[in-house]
Amino acid sequence: MKQTKKPFILGIGGTTSPSSSTEVALAISLQAAEAAGAETELFGSDRLMALPHYRSDPAGLNQTGKDLVELVRRADGFLISSPGYHGTISGLVKTR
Repeated sequence: MKQTKKPFILGIGGTTSPSSSTEVALAISLQAAEAAGAETELFGSDRLMALPHYRSDPAGLNQTGKDLVELVRRADGFLISSPGYHGTISGLVKTR
């Protein structure tokens, strides 16, 4: 019998607040993906805050950034979450 690989879905948040409705909705969506048989990972507010573009770190890509690149390479699909600002998504989500 052929065993199939579970799809890996990466959820990327768009806010630095762990209790935001945006991050809660993303977590619920990832739970639904898991219930459907996917492997999931949330790259949320705590990890976003460690990225250089949130901290204005002149040193460049840190380990958290490298981890994000590896997760993106591994992912079969993405859920990207963003709070709404003035009828559109946040600038950080649009430009990254």
